[in-house]
Amino acid sequence: MLAESNLRLHKIASNSTQVMNAFPANDRAKDLKDLCLGTDTLPLQKSLGLSWDLERDSFVFQVSSEEKPFTRRGVLSTVNSLYDPLGFVAPVTIKGKALVRELSSKKCDWDALLPQEKLHEWLLWKESLQALEHIEIPRCYVSTPLSAVSRKELYVFSDASNTAIGAVAYLKTIDVCNKCSVGFVMGKSKLSPKPAHTIPRLELCAAVLAVELYELIRDEIDKDLDAVRFFTDSKTVLGYICNTSRRFFLYVANRVNRIRQVTHPDQWAYVPTEQNPADYASRPTKTIYLQNSIWFSGPPFLYHTDREELGNSAENYPLIEPEADPEIKPTVAMLLTQKVNSLSAPFGKFETTGLHVKQWKQVQNLADTFWKRWKREYLSNLQSRRKWTQNRPNIQVGDVVLVKDSQESRNEWPVGLIINTLPSRDGRVRKVEVKIVKQGTAKTYTRPISDIVVLVSDNT
Repeated sequence: MLAESNLRLHKIASNSTQVMNAFPANDRAKDLKDLCLGTDTLPLQKSLGLSWDLERDSFVFQVSSEEKPFTRRGVLSTVNSLYDPLGFVAPVTIKGKALVRELSSKKCDWDALLPQEKLHEWLLWKESLQALEHIEIPRCYVSTPLSAVSRKELYVFSDASNTAIGAVAYLKTIDVCNKCSVGFVMGKSKLSPKPAHTIPRLELCAAVLAVELYELIRDEIDKDLDAVRFFTDSKTVLGYICNTSRRFFLYVANRVNRIRQVTHPDQWAYVPTEQNPADYASRPTKTIYLQNSIWFSGPPFLYHTDREELGNSAENYPLIEPEADPEIKPTVAMLLTQKVNSLSAPFGKFETTGLHVKQWKQVQNLADTFWKRWKREYLSNLQSRRKWTQNRPNIQVGDVVLVKDSQESRNEWPVGLIINTLPSRDGRVRKVEVKIVKQGTAKTYTRPISDIVVLVSDNT
């Protein structure tokens, strides 16, 4: 199909000898053209910045040994030289990012030497990068083809610390023989914002990061997922997500709304810290401890086929001490208050007779008189009323009128003749039938008198 469109594939590399033999030698990658496939060792290939070991079909890391000065420019160059778009070694790279932020906190020139008290810590981190060359990540999520499994589930974990927030996702598959396989999909970590936030806020930010990670995977993976679950070791965050009774202040409210736009509270569950692989992304980890950790394999409970082992999805997590939580708005007990020991007005009917018997009766009578006149004489003038405030003569048959038209200017309003009136039960005319001549044709319309302007009437 590509040949018919005159699109020629070249620089081809594959871990399959059969695929490689299907293309001419000149169309292969540069270092694969002269190799004897099947006998010679296949060299590493660069794929979107990652090193791909064709022999083992896995991704590996190659760390540059170039020495760079201990300056802002040299430190930033070293950290950025480790390309890790899928977050395979996020627990390692986050330490470098934290050092960059710490060393760059003081304003200094890009090529000026940084404080020597941090040099030892920087050198230790640089030396630990050499161990990355011994890490291999399988290119395939699981050994079984996704088209051959009966169920595909995605599990996303989140965690936070004062240093960083992190999230990591795993794909779990179950084949027809009820055998489980779990594969690392993607990890992500970010430095915690400065100035420092509270731990519940950071944990909530990590939960948002987990949702963003899921959205990225959902949009890029070409398979439909049967289930998606989220795990955090913060019951405070779970209480925020499941809350239906209290209101939050803006910071928490916006992030909870972001989470609930994409996920449902039933998808969230609690995981102990020791079983949370995202804990590695939130706390810098040495490379030598990463290979055999649950960061790549996922927690052991993912390998259980019993769904009850994966947390109770129907559990509703309550708010933790809502009255003491500064992120939760206090409840309003009363909207209106009054004095506790206020005196009530005396009972009885107040008349103008005997005004001077008691002074409080005089004050009460003056107040009543004022409010009655205020309602009758002043309040009605604050807003124009459609109802009549005084008697006016009814429109009669034979009156010449203007008919209001909101679509036309006043000079264009048509002149009409009243041919019938429609009085109400009280005898007042509120609707009329008016005859109008337009373009030589007479037409009759029924209009309310609010749309009529009387020009000539027998009453005037």
